[in-house]
Amino acid sequence: MRPTRRVGGRRSAVGSRIAGAAGAILLIGLWAGAPPAFAAQGASGSVPAGDAAAEAAAQQAQGLAHLQAGRAAQSIPFFQQALALNPKLLEAEYNLGVAYFRTGNMPGAIAAFLNVTTARPDAAEPRVGLAMAYRQADRIPDAIREYRQALRLNPRDAASRLALGELYRRQGQLDDAAATLEEAARQSPREAAPRLQLGLVFAAQGQTDKAIQAFEEAIGLNPNDADAHYNLGVAYGQKIQRLLDQKIAAYQQAIQIRPGQAEAHYQLAIALLQKAHMSGPEEKRALLQRALGQFRLFQEYAPTDPKAASALQDIRTLEPLVSPAPAAR
Repeated sequence: MRPTRRVGGRRSAVGSRIAGAAGAILLIGLWAGAPPAFAAQGASGSVPAGDAAAEAAAQQAQGLAHLQAGRAAQSIPFFQQALALNPKLLEAEYNLGVAYFRTGNMPGAIAAFLNVTTARPDAAEPRVGLAMAYRQADRIPDAIREYRQALRLNPRDAASRLALGELYRRQGQLDDAAATLEEAARQSPREAAPRLQLGLVFAAQGQTDKAIQAFEEAIGLNPNDADAHYNLGVAYGQKIQRLLDQKIAAYQQAIQIRPGQAEAHYQLAIALLQKAHMSGPEEKRALLQRALGQFRLFQEYAPTDPKAASALQDIRTLEPLVSPAPAAR
């Protein structure tokens, strides 16, 4: 489940707010497909005289109405006209970026958000919008840079911290990802998403037990998260594989110390079969060959053991599987 962005202490999908005389700004959740809200506090430079300023505000309002109604493409000409009349109208510039984002025009969105961040370097929201546009354009290092800047301006933005952690993971910066996502999880104790991402990071680091714990915590918070259940299954499989390797190593050590220990040969053969079932074709054949050898040694050392008949059947089953393929004539 994708998390929704919390604004003003409540969940919100689409709405607007008034920034005094500055006008309305679109409010959209981080994971709803467009950047979050930004309230301009006025712009530097000259402002057009009465009629032009009023007409720019009217064009901005009409564009915003289209954008809020889900008509992003129709909103674009209104925002463009508003900016032609008043290039300092940051609401129109920002919402133009949102409209471009929604219509898939990432170069346009990046240009619009860059203009807003230049005019308002102290505002976190346009940085988040810019980061999201960079992310959609697959400019991941640029997206990381903007998310980091946005978090310096607004450290309480857990949604952006989650997005930053996920991008670190995608870039293979696993230590940075873990630290960022752990902080996101602390900031959002009831959200499953940071824990799911943490589980993926821990799994990539080979920390299987920590990955399992993270996936289980994610499922506890959101039992219907299919991705968390799937990745938990993968992590369990990794743990089983690791335990099998340890089991195989222990039996091999026992045999090295006491080669005639028949039961160790038998249990090693079983463990090798188990690992073979979890392996790819080439490794599987080698493991089956090794298991066959251990079953033969078990029969040699314990021909009267009650398991000898079962071992013989295993040998007969394995021999055709590991024998070389007949040469083509």
